[in-house]
Amino acid sequence: MRLISPPAAEHDSLRQRPTDGEKLVFEFFNTYLPEEWEIYLQPHLNGLKPDFVLLHPRNGIAVFEVKDWNLDALHYFCEWSNDKPRLMGNNGTRTFSREKDNPVTKIELYKEEIFNLYCPRLKQKSGFGAITAGIIFPFTEKKRIEDLFKPFRDFRNMSGYSNLYPLVGSDTIARGNIKFDLTRLNKINDCMSAEIAADMRAWLTEPSFSKDQRSPLELSSDQKRLITTRTVTGYRRIKGSAGSGKSIVLAGRAAELASSGLNVLVCTYNITLINYLRDVSVRWKGTSAKNAITWLHFHALCKRILIESGYESEYSQLCKDYHYDFKVFDEKLTDLLLTVCSDANDYSVYDAILVDEGQDFHPKWWQVLRKLVKPNGEMLLVADRTQDVYGTASAWTDEQMINSGFSGEWGSLDVSYRMPPKLIEITRQFAETFLPESLRQIPISLNFELDRYIYLCEIKWQQIHPNQIVAVTIEAVLDMMKIANPQEQLAVADITIIVDSESIGINLSDKLNSDYGMSCIDTFERDKQNNDGRRKKIGFFMGDARVKLTTIQSFKGWEARLLVLVISKANSPQGLSAIYAGLTRLKRSVNGTSNLSVICSAPELGSFATSLKLTTFT
Repeated sequence: MRLISPPAAEHDSLRQRPTDGEKLVFEFFNTYLPEEWEIYLQPHLNGLKPDFVLLHPRNGIAVFEVKDWNLDALHYFCEWSNDKPRLMGNNGTRTFSREKDNPVTKIELYKEEIFNLYCPRLKQKSGFGAITAGIIFPFTEKKRIEDLFKPFRDFRNMSGYSNLYPLVGSDTIARGNIKFDLTRLNKINDCMSAEIAADMRAWLTEPSFSKDQRSPLELSSDQKRLITTRTVTGYRRIKGSAGSGKSIVLAGRAAELASSGLNVLVCTYNITLINYLRDVSVRWKGTSAKNAITWLHFHALCKRILIESGYESEYSQLCKDYHYDFKVFDEKLTDLLLTVCSDANDYSVYDAILVDEGQDFHPKWWQVLRKLVKPNGEMLLVADRTQDVYGTASAWTDEQMINSGFSGEWGSLDVSYRMPPKLIEITRQFAETFLPESLRQIPISLNFELDRYIYLCEIKWQQIHPNQIVAVTIEAVLDMMKIANPQEQLAVADITIIVDSESIGINLSDKLNSDYGMSCIDTFERDKQNNDGRRKKIGFFMGDARVKLTTIQSFKGWEARLLVLVISKANSPQGLSAIYAGLTRLKRSVNGTSNLSVICSAPELGSFATSLKLTTFT
């Protein structure tokens, strides 16, 4: 049976739905290619976006760019500049460049990277011939395509190798004659092997997070009740252990309220968490509900309120005066907001406000939010005091809770539906060893004896010298790459590296890119003047086709099946809470094994690592 990724039945629910041309080409390949050819539509290829990749363990690899262009609707032509051809377009009123969409340039890049980065075992010279790179225009005859792209193909020396760089037009598609233009796809290539196919497959497999996005949420009865009901007062607080579904409940409740036409705000301290919550909300009520919700991290909300209320200059002055003293900045900002929200009504107000990772919030921030909710509105706070990475959880005393509108007991979620049972036991040991009892909420497994056979987990802890941390982490990442395969629904893009130091993270990102050609999406600030770190956090999401690299703090609330946790220090209460948070990010799956690799250079954890009996020391 042919391997198709994503499955054909899911094509219309992809984040980027196939074009009419891509649908036609898929049917063409699926009908006329021998069954051993695997078909990957819009594969995740280290940040590249080919339309199709075909893979055969003996015949080779083929990558295709599909263009639905109507050559009669726009005049396309070649223009020479600095002795290089450029693809141009003219719509009758103006001429403009279309070079960034030039399929000839794209397929050359695809082929080069497949050969040099993703299939290093291909032979140095002859192996290049195992890769076919073609262009398909399903609605244009081949002769017109040949005429248009001849200068570009001649410039790149493709014209003399039409078997390696085929052009396919509507006439071929209509005849269903795959042998006419793609003869070499049916020939065995001596350079190809099952091992090389496995190397390539790891890069093509769709990330598990992207698959999850097309599935409805699986909820316990407690989770569903919390999503679909409200308290008499409208105030609700939920405490939950790591992986118990707190964020799922919050995102589901937000979508539930928004789908009823209410004005909903979801607020977090963690900038990157917003993207995760938005994706989860889609799985409860669909895209329309997600788009009806206001999603803001707290400081962005503060800025919006002050600008709406006419206090933009005061906000700018605060940023200027306390740019390097975040603690004082937050105090001054909060005091200004409390004053503004008491004296003015020019800012937006909401029917419901929901706060995730509430242990990161100061009680005064909550008081600001209370002024933004309508009378008889709804407020939800979810928290896990065990993940107190900023040292703010202790500020939420019983008295503070009463003054914040809460009464009665916390709602509680204790069962971890994310972590494999083996890891639940390790995190329990870690919490009991290093975290204060007053802040612990330890996850439990509902059916430990059964679950440990269903949710398999490989955990490796390496205790190393600090000067080895980058080299050993890269080795761990390369080992993770070997695990990726479609049978267990794991891709290279599922690999996530979380660190406790931005400098280590930047070093890792640069070295993976320069030495191994591995493109990473990270959240690290390299340009402080332009605050590029914040922009990167806003653009960080798990469906990205690249390896993920971020801090423990920025990954709090997220999850991954292929996880590398890098620990360089463990000498503060917040640092230990962050390590606990990092350990709990591993996601279980019934589709195969989850993998966690801990790279630790903190001597304070040496004895704990020894007690785990799964540690290697270097």
